Amino acid sequence: MHNVRQQSNATYPLYFYMVDSADHIAGKTGLSPTVTISKNGAAFASPAGAVTEVANGWYKIAGNTTDSNTLGELLIHATGTGADPTDKAYTIVAYDPFSRLQAQLFKNTAASNFHFQMTDSGTHLPMTGLVDANFTAKTVALDAAAPASLGGTVAEVGGGIYRIALTAGETNGNVATYRFAAAGADSTTITVYPSA
Repeated sequence: MHNVRQQSNATYPLYFYMVDSADHIAGKTGLSPTVTISKNGAAFASPAGAVTEVANGWYKIAGNTTDSNTLGELLIHATGTGADPTDKAYTIVAYDPFSRLQAQLFKNTAASNFHFQMTDSGTHLPMTGLVDANFTAKTVALDAAAPASLGGTVAEVGGGIYRIALTAGETNGNVATYRFAAAGADSTTITVYPSA
């Protein structure tokens, strides 16, 4: 199960599993569990998203922008009558881990629209209005090589999403780590395993 969620994105719920305390194996159904969350080390508190049962011992906290508004680890603690307490961790990141735009590159093949997100270093929310001249770093590290500057020009797509054209040489590795930095923004690092 994907344990990474995008910051301030309400699309995907947070799942957790409750086990019957009688045998410590079977999923416990029919609960109205008491659930608290901790955002990046803060005190535990009730989530804003509604807690509902899925089936077979699985429960979910509905996706909610308030619950996922802090980058870092999001911890879930859940208890229920007749169930063992359960704990689950999610990582809240600036990009959408479910987006195909993050990973669909082909080795040694130019990509005209490589997308990435930039966030404000103060609020950690999507940052709009950047232009290519604002970027202090646009690099790629291929395999074991040192980072090298990217030649393309960054342009804004919208909503804090930006794009850059990559040359075939800038995708020619088994592992490609792209880094983007700009004044007033969190730096963005994306590691991709280009398809052959």
